[in-house]
Amino acid sequence: FIAGRPSHLVQPKVFSRSQEVTLMQKLSSTGYLSYMVGKWHCGVQAAHLPTSRGFNRFFGLLENPLAYDSVCGHKTNKYNVYYMENTAFENSASSALDPFMRRHYADAEDYYSPTELQEEAFRFLNDHVARYGSAGKTAGVPLFLYFATNAIRNSGDDDSHPSRFYANCTHVANPQRRNGCAASATINLAISELTTYMDTLYDDDWLGIVSSDNGGSAWNFNSPGNNYPLRGNKNEIFEGGVRVQSMIWGTYPPLLSSRMIGHTYSAGFVSIFDWHATFAELGGWTTAGGAEDDHINNGVNYLGDILENRTARPELLFVSGSGSAFLLNGTYKLLEAVPYGPESMNGPNLATKLRGHAWPVRGASTELYFASQIEVASSASYPSNEATCRKHLGKYTVDSCGRLLFDIEADPEESTDLSGSDVELLNQLIDRLQRAKASSAGLVMAPDSDIGPDGTSCASAPSWDIPTCVRATDVCQNEDVVGGSCAEEYGFRGQPLCESLPPSPPPPS
Repeated sequence: FIAGRPSHLVQPKVFSRSQEVTLMQKLSSTGYLSYMVGKWHCGVQAAHLPTSRGFNRFFGLLENPLAYDSVCGHKTNKYNVYYMENTAFENSASSALDPFMRRHYADAEDYYSPTELQEEAFRFLNDHVARYGSAGKTAGVPLFLYFATNAIRNSGDDDSHPSRFYANCTHVANPQRRNGCAASATINLAISELTTYMDTLYDDDWLGIVSSDNGGSAWNFNSPGNNYPLRGNKNEIFEGGVRVQSMIWGTYPPLLSSRMIGHTYSAGFVSIFDWHATFAELGGWTTAGGAEDDHINNGVNYLGDILENRTARPELLFVSGSGSAFLLNGTYKLLEAVPYGPESMNGPNLATKLRGHAWPVRGASTELYFASQIEVASSASYPSNEATCRKHLGKYTVDSCGRLLFDIEADPEESTDLSGSDVELLNQLIDRLQRAKASSAGLVMAPDSDIGPDGTSCASAPSWDIPTCVRATDVCQNEDVVGGSCAEEYGFRGQPLCESLPPSPPPPS
C-alpha cells in the first residue's frame, strides 16, 4: 500500500530511497499533509520510521502490543507507544532534517490501545482544522489520514477490552471469538465516529476506504478469525488468506452519484496496492502511461470502474518468499508450488501443520473444535500434497508441489481442481504466469546500501538526498544494532524493560 507495488517487489522493513516514492511523498508534492495513527510495521530504524517516509505526524505502535491495555511491545517488552513529527505541531523546532519524537504519556489504569489511537486521530484532525481552517485545497491544506488500528490482531486471548465493547457480543459462545468480537466493535466505533467527525467539521469532499492486508487467522488456538467457507488462512495464498472485504464511503461526488451506493462490487477484483494509486491520483499525482504489463507490477486506480461495477483489474500476480505463487486471470486462479494438507498435527497451533484447510466457525469449545478438525484432516480422502511437497534451497518447487487451477467465480471455495481436466487452459495460464514473472525481473527494490536487507545493520552514515529524511547522525550506530528495534538516539534501544520504564511527561498543552 505505501509503496504501491506488489509484495514480491518490495522487501519488508526496507526502504529503497533510490527507487521507492511512497504515497505520502506523492501527496506531499501536491500540497497535502499526511498523518498516520496506528501500527507501523515497515521498519523501526530512524531512516525507516513513518516521519522518514513521508508522514508529517505519527502516533502509534512500532510493534504488536503485549496486550491491548499495555504500552509494552509484544516481542521486545520495550516501551512501544510513540509520537513523532517532522512538521512543527508540538515542537516549534521540528523539521524534516530535525524530527521530534517522544514516548507517549499514558495512564496505565485507563490505557486501551484502540481507544487511544482513535483519540489521537481526532487530535490530529482537530489540530489540522485549527491551523488550516479546512481540508479543501481552495480553503486550506488538504490532508491524508492513514488509520491502522491494532484491532483485531492477538485479541482472542486478551480480555482487557472494556465491557462496553462486549455489548453486542454476548451471543458469541466461543471465548476467543467473543474477545475478537469486542475488538471488532472498536473498529466499528472508530469508523462511525470518524464519519460523523468528517461530516460535521469538514465542508469539503472526502473519501474513506476500509481494507485489510490478509485473511483471518483460524489456525491458532487463541485466534478469533474465520474465513469460512473460503479455504486457507493468513500467510497462505488460498482465497481465505488473500481475499478480504473493503468498504468505500464519504462525500466524494462521483461516489454519491454512483448507482453502487449500498451495493457490493461484483464485476472483478482489485489489490490493496491499487488503493495507493487511487489516493495518489485523487490527490493530484499524475503518472505517465506504463507498459503493457504495468498493472502486474504497480497499483492502478480502478475507482471509476468500481463505482460503475465494471471489470477492473484484469489479472494479479502474487509471489511469496517461500516460492509459492498464483496468477489470478479473469475468473481463473492458477497456483503453483503451494503446500496443502496435514503434516504432524499436534499442539494447539496448526499454522504450518494443516494448510489449505476450510476452517469452519468455532463452537463454544476451542479444544473440541481443533480435535474435530484434526479428525477431518486425518481422513484418507483429505486433499494433500504433503508427502511430496518439499523446499529446495529454501523455496517450494513446482516439481515437488505441483499446480492447482480453480474457477474462483464459480468455485470461490477452491474445492474443484481443474488442472487435470482442462489442459489447454492450464498451459495457457502457465505461459502467462511465466511471462508475468518475467515482467517483474529486475524490478525488485534494492535496499539502501547503508541498511541491511533485514533493516537492522547500519554501515557508515549515509548522505540522504530526500528532504523527508532524518539526519544521518540519527541512523543507528553499529554498537546499537540488535534485532528489529530502532536507534538509541530515539529513546528505544538500550532502555530498560517496559515495566520499569517511567512514562514520559505529558505533551505540552
